[in-house]
Amino acid sequence: MTKLDRDNLLHLRTMDTAALASLFLSGFADPDLKSFGPLKFWDDPSIPVQLVEAYRKLEPIHRDKFIASLTSSFARWAPNISSELTIHQDALALIELLFLAEMTQAASFVLPLQAIYYSGKLDHLSDDDFEAVMFEILGVLISLAFFDVDRVSTFFEQLFFSTGDKYNGRFDDRYAGQLLLGLCKCNPRQYPQYLPRFLDIVERNSSSTFDLDYTFAKFAELVTLKTFVDYLNQVSDNDVARIMKRLCDDTNSPFSYDIVVTPVGLYAEFEIREYVVPSEIFLMYNPRFDFGYEPLHYPFYSDKDDRTHRYLNIIYPFLTVVSKDSFALELLEELCSIHVP
Repeated sequence: MTKLDRDNLLHLRTMDTAALASLFLSGFADPDLKSFGPLKFWDDPSIPVQLVEAYRKLEPIHRDKFIASLTSSFARWAPNISSELTIHQDALALIELLFLAEMTQAASFVLPLQAIYYSGKLDHLSDDDFEAVMFEILGVLISLAFFDVDRVSTFFEQLFFSTGDKYNGRFDDRYAGQLLLGLCKCNPRQYPQYLPRFLDIVERNSSSTFDLDYTFAKFAELVTLKTFVDYLNQVSDNDVARIMKRLCDDTNSPFSYDIVVTPVGLYAEFEIREYVVPSEIFLMYNPRFDFGYEPLHYPFYSDKDDRTHRYLNIIYPFLTVVSKDSFALELLEELCSIHVP
């Protein structure tokens, strides 16, 4: 450990909560990043990264003080509206503080982050800064959701079911994908309430508004195959059709037919197999869906002219080599009446 690092740890141990909170606010609000009082930093890595590294070296009592100071910083944060430049710099400062929050993880961050949104302080920001800050706030709250599921999910629901209605004047559809994932992390069993709403939002916007590949892949990861199947009966037939159309639209999502049903797709899309297996197994074997899609020839192709066996032979390599999803195997065994080792 260098002398600079030792000195910084000493200052972090000896400064009180209020002084450290003020240092966070003034330091990041300085365009030159030279207003951190006694704290000194190397040119690389970034100052937030160095602060996180220092935090991890502190004793528990001083970590608690660091968290309390950061919580106070969020409660005290407000843009200096004397000029567009100072407003922009304060927005950047808030983003740096949000990075610290995501890296240090504490329940005490939840309320002040929600308060920043409700307070109207963000109304002074430019559209670009508002968007950047909101994406960061939502991302941090998603990472903190397990600390206070009820409070975070209530906040997300208020925003999610008001997008497009210009909630608080600035919040709109572009945040819907992030909110969907946050809600599914908090309440995966309630996805039947959320996913149709998200599709409504997608359908009234350009597809470029959302990263649908990532959103649907992350949705499958958060909800899981078992929950998806168990609660699908709460989704209307019309919405089920819409969901499956999106999940299997090869222009928007990794859950495309070609990835599973062609030899090229099987091997070319290795990096997204973990996302493909759950949705495709469900899609192919659920009796509510019959797209009449005939798979192309595959080396494991069965001689039996039976749709179930054909699909089983195609999916088999995923199950045995890549996924080994125990629930998927049980589902196949039940629906196919075939033992899958």
